[in-house]
Amino acid sequence: MNRLLLLHGFTGTPGAWDPVLAAVPPSVSVLRPYLVGHGTPATALDVNSFEAEVDRLARLLARDATPSTRTLVAGYSFGARLAAGLCVRHPQAVSGALWISGSVGLPTEDERAARRDADARWIELLEQRGLEAFIERWERQPLFATQSLLPPERRAEERARRRAHTARGLAHALAVAGLGRMPDYLPELHRVRVPVTLLVGSLDTRFVALARTIAAELPSAQLTELPETGHNLLLERPDQVADAIVNALGA
Repeated sequence: MNRLLLLHGFTGTPGAWDPVLAAVPPSVSVLRPYLVGHGTPATALDVNSFEAEVDRLARLLARDATPSTRTLVAGYSFGARLAAGLCVRHPQAVSGALWISGSVGLPTEDERAARRDADARWIELLEQRGLEAFIERWERQPLFATQSLLPPERRAEERARRRAHTARGLAHALAVAGLGRMPDYLPELHRVRVPVTLLVGSLDTRFVALARTIAAELPSAQLTELPETGHNLLLERPDQVADAIVNALGA
């Protein structure tokens, strides 16, 4: 493959991919956009739905594509959800995918509604108390507990990335593209004909179960569970992410 689209996670930045870029062959063109609501000023505040953000990314890919362009789309968490959306909604734009700690949507409207309610509380925190208060509480989630084992400087880099946004932008991202706003793509995965690599940390038990379910529905999937690793593989195991990207580029 000769092009790589890298999609960061929620509260992340394109710079989160810096540790893996050295492994990417120089012949590969790399795209690292800010996702909806991220950056300063906030990106794409006119996007009003999850699938509208997927379509925006598809237009980005189409802009410089030629008949010989073969694109690997790699995404982490929020970015993995958008990568899944690209594979389902715009299969002609994607030649392969790497979904890291990803979901393909919630299966019932009750679950989606519950998630929207939970996200509404995060939005309220952002709007009423600002970015710093949000970051303090966001980082205390059990999902990120394994990051406490990382060196202080690595954790500081991650916090700096989170501070690179605006409260308004992150609130918008949750409001229009949070998990509760995403369609359930699981019934559509049988139509994904490109090879998909699923990467997940063994300590991230909920996402391990999700990845196994997703892999069973994909026609061409490779699932790798990294031992003694949590949710944020870009932060905790960038070397393994780099290996997965290099392998997928050569597929």
